[in-house]
Amino acid sequence: MDLRLARIVARRMIAPVTLRVGLAASVVLALAGPFGTYGDMSLPVRLGYWGLIVFASIPFGYATRLASARILPRTSTASVVLLPSLLMTVIYTPVLFVIVRHVGAADGGALALALWLAWLVLVVSVCINGVRWAMGRTAMADRHRPRMAPPSGVAAGVEPAAAGATLAAGTAPRIVSRLAGLPCTDVLRLSARDHYVDVVTRHARTSLLLRLSDAIAEMEGIPGAQVHRSHWVATAAVTGARRSGTRLVLDLVDGASVPVSRGYRDRAAAAGLLKGLRPGELGPGELAAAE
Repeated sequence: MDLRLARIVARRMIAPVTLRVGLAASVVLALAGPFGTYGDMSLPVRLGYWGLIVFASIPFGYATRLASARILPRTSTASVVLLPSLLMTVIYTPVLFVIVRHVGAADGGALALALWLAWLVLVVSVCINGVRWAMGRTAMADRHRPRMAPPSGVAAGVEPAAAGATLAAGTAPRIVSRLAGLPCTDVLRLSARDHYVDVVTRHARTSLLLRLSDAIAEMEGIPGAQVHRSHWVATAAVTGARRSGTRLVLDLVDGASVPVSRGYRDRAAAAGLLKGLRPGELGPGELAAAE
């Protein structure tokens, strides 16, 4: 695993949702006591045992999915379900073997135990990755489903001041295919950070090992503009533009503010992102583009 992958996995490991899911899974397994652990261990011991197995598996799960996305396109079922499951089986089975053999004190031959654990890891991995794949397809299908117009000209889920800021319904940019398992509806902005891009939607955010220029190219079909060397913004995500000292700033429907750098102001104006500013707040080229 290279440094970039390691950093992403480390961030996801300490994310609140990861900790909550890991703890919930550990508690359920400890209470159920599968594979004979209910009779062989007390509840506190089972909780520690299954917690160790669950939390030891999480970084391997993240790493195998990220590695698979580098090897195969994220649009293929093989890269989302099969390849990460096979990688997980190869690299996590030895870890699980050590835990079960030495912490759980499992009996029986080593080879038979290793083969049984490998089969178990493969089945569980295929199930988990299959659910993630299905969630990703459902999210993409939702984008193509016709939506009724919101009443009184107010976009659903947006304050009245942001009416009309809803992104174009039924448009799925190519970048959505990289977000398997993420409940993605509307992409609001892209932000470069180190060697990856943060994709911010109306309901979630994730990070991709991708150059900002490549991510922008995959936003084809969604009106927007690069407004800074580190930021791309969807046109319909902007609720207003304002001056903040000597800087131009865009306010977005999710409450974020994105700076507009001087070298990208003409692009922002041409995309209609600077409307609402007074003529005196724009330069000649920016004013002409905004009109």
